[in-house]
Amino acid sequence: MKCVVGIDLGSTTTKSVILDEKSEVLGRGITNSRSNYDLAAEVARTEAFISARFTLLRRAVVAVAGAPLLAKLLRAFRLEQALVQYKRLEELVEAEARRTLPEERAGETCGVLGELFRRIVEEEEVVFSVEPPPARSDFF
Repeated sequence: MKCVVGIDLGSTTTKSVILDEKSEVLGRGITNSRSNYDLAAEVARTEAFISARFTLLRRAVVAVAGAPLLAKLLRAFRLEQALVQYKRLEELVEAEARRTLPEERAGETCGVLGELFRRIVEEEEVVFSVEPPPARSDFF
């Protein structure tokens, strides 16, 4: 399938859209630019391609298996995205604690952080168990 990608690189936000051969929107992406325009364009483009893939998946799944399966797949995907991001954040925060705090204080702090992130993950699993799955960005 041929498609066209458009990127609006702004000083505050960067937006991306993917159009199919009929000029219909397949996917959209948005991120804060934060003066890192190369990264912002890449993040918005990647988000738009993920969105486009879900559009194509949505069409195929609904045609074959119906909307309930699609909703279940979308919730699972969004939960997985959130969990990966929380895990990465936990790793970064713990690394910073170990880098900047004395060893005994860092261990204690990392234990508290581990418990905090465990609770966040539990809450996210509850949030993503409802229908429809929550969208984290409704800019468009």
